Amino acid sequence: MRLSLLALVLVLPLAGALSACEGNSFFGEPRLRADTVSLAAPTSATTFATAIDLVPQGLGGPLESFPETPADADRYDFSVRQVGGQLVLRPFVPVGSTSGAEIGRTSRDFDALREAPRSGADYGDEAVPLVLNATYIMRSRPWSNGVQRCQTYAKAKVTALDAAAQTVSLAVVLNENCDDERLAD
Repeated sequence: MRLSLLALVLVLPLAGALSACEGNSFFGEPRLRADTVSLAAPTSATTFATAIDLVPQGLGGPLESFPETPADADRYDFSVRQVGGQLVLRPFVPVGSTSGAEIGRTSRDFDALREAPRSGADYGDEAVPLVLNATYIMRSRPWSNGVQRCQTYAKAKVTALDAAAQTVSLAVVLNENCDDERLAD
């Protein structure tokens, strides 16, 4: 009896940590975060951030990132760039890594998209053109919660786009749980 109680006391904290890492964990609801971010290409005249970071930086931490600065140089997932007069989102792959952030465009409506796909075939590591009102699925670069390797799943919709000013606004919903693809309650 004592041994069983001791085992239970030791296993419960580990089970809690692991449940945050498993998709659709039995221990909790998705930790959804909805936000709107305004981003710009680094060559724009604005002071907007130039990238978005999906990796949790603490509850309510900023999604916006400035990879051109030393503090954020490797702390982002997707950067805005202007290529041939068109704005694109370019996934970040850390130096020395074979895997990084991935993105895909979906024909599904932003509000109807309740779950991000897990299949790698739905994502790519190439830059994608930004189109007004288009919906994108995103998977962050790998990160660790101290127990296992994780990725953050998200969806984004382009709500404003100005190629001349090199700016874009995105409505973003992400699940801060490790490897949890649910994007709606």
